[in-house]
Amino acid sequence: MLLYYCSLLETEEEKRSFEKIYEDNYLGMYHVAFQMLKSRDRAEDAVHSAFFKAGRTFFKIFPVEL
Repeated sequence: MLLYYCSLLETEEEKRSFEKIYEDNYLGMYHVAFQMLKSRDRAEDAVHSAFFKAGRTFFKIFPVEL
């Protein structure tokens, strides 16, 4: 899925930044979503939906530099 999210971004810098954000946050987001939704499938869908939306808009609003 990470490759799909990165395909939404324009520059290599954005892709590297998003990859770091994904790797640093995926497990924590999944854990919270699972606690709330009580379903592995629904939790995974919720996290992927959040990253998809972030991949489309995040860098336009909040440029990130590593």
